[in-house]
Amino acid sequence: MNINIKSFFIFIACLLLSLLILLVYYTLELSQRSNDLKEVESNRYLMIQKADELRQSSDDLTRFCRTYVVSTDRKYRDRYFRVLDIRNGKIERPKNYEHIYWDLLEPIRKNRHPDEKKTSIYEEIFQLPYTEYEFQKLQEAENNSNHLVYLEIEALNAMDGLFKDKDGEYTVKSERNQSLAIALLYSIPYYEAKEEIMLPIDQFLSSLAERTKKEVKSLNHEIKLLFEKVFILFALGGLTLASTLLVITKKILQPIDALTKAILSFRHGSSDIEKVKHYDDEIGIMVDQFFIMKGKLDEDYKEIEKLALTDPLTQIGNRRAFFEIAKHYLKLAHRENELFSLIMFDIDFFKKINDTYGHIVGDKILKFLAGGIKEHLRESDIFARIGGEEFIILLPKTNIEEALGVAQSLRDFVENHPYKDDTKSIPVTISLGVSQFKDEKLLSELVHRVDTAVYSAKEKGRNRVEVG
Repeated sequence: MNINIKSFFIFIACLLLSLLILLVYYTLELSQRSNDLKEVESNRYLMIQKADELRQSSDDLTRFCRTYVVSTDRKYRDRYFRVLDIRNGKIERPKNYEHIYWDLLEPIRKNRHPDEKKTSIYEEIFQLPYTEYEFQKLQEAENNSNHLVYLEIEALNAMDGLFKDKDGEYTVKSERNQSLAIALLYSIPYYEAKEEIMLPIDQFLSSLAERTKKEVKSLNHEIKLLFEKVFILFALGGLTLASTLLVITKKILQPIDALTKAILSFRHGSSDIEKVKHYDDEIGIMVDQFFIMKGKLDEDYKEIEKLALTDPLTQIGNRRAFFEIAKHYLKLAHRENELFSLIMFDIDFFKKINDTYGHIVGDKILKFLAGGIKEHLRESDIFARIGGEEFIILLPKTNIEEALGVAQSLRDFVENHPYKDDTKSIPVTISLGVSQFKDEKLLSELVHRVDTAVYSAKEKGRNRVEVG
């Protein structure tokens, strides 16, 4: 599943193209085999038709010859020779020349079966795909049919008073002998000659039936196999498409959907975004790059947030940071009855220090003071600069007595540690106010009390601690 998407789709495209080529090939093969089957059936019909025509022409000759010698009606004699001429290609062959042709009367016969081109039955037989054996049998039947014609010609000549001489030529003239003609056409040699025509035709039909049966069976078997191959190709194609859809869903759609949700969550400010599961492919690279970018943005945001909540001069919390944290402690105090206290202080006469030594020194004093006081506080204490020289401290889990102790300790530290540089020493003192949480609903109420305490400390002479 770690194949990249481009390679996967190239593979699928090649596979589907191969399946399509095979499908086209087998479809063409199937069409060809179907055409072959139709051709075999068609040729079998045509070959049987020609064999039947050969048999029928022999029967027509017999019928017309016998009818003539019995009835002496010369139209049957004319029909006899017309059948011979059509079979031998001496005159035009009627369209759809079948055994019913001679059963129709004129002009219907001529209208329904107009004359076409001259072609002998032998020529038409030769154009069809007979086997050598089958062709020989039809040729044998045709040759035997010609032998039968000799008896029929002898009967017809007897009706005209012509008889054979010692050389077998019809040179002897005499009275018409109808009895002889009839006897010839109903004699045992005539029936034997007739059998010699029909037996090869029967053998031909048996051979043709057996051969075409095998060909049809073979072609049907090939068609069945081709249908199975086409079905298998369709099944493989369907399986490939289903697998492709599954892979697309797992490798593309699901990661993209999860990534989209992650991007929207990130856009709406959520920071706790679960990393999207993915594979080692192009989508995976995109997901990784997004979370790398998100990580950098989170770091940048934290840094910006830190800057936004940090006093840039003293590097302690600013007013915003203090009030955000203090509100949390206020809620905790209401919910858990947790005590906390506030200490607020101002630097005494800080304006005079700035006016005397300049703002640069004033800033250094602020940094010095903040650093020193921070070292005297616990890690859990919240220390912030909320004004120019005004600072505030939140002491979690601390009552008023403990807060007073901390405040006095801070006042003593500041008083006993003046600011010093290479040229001067500047004494600094602070005035502090202390208040304990007393179930105030608003943080501003508690801040106001401690601010009042600071003001009271200044009123009472500065460098002192007052409780608000």
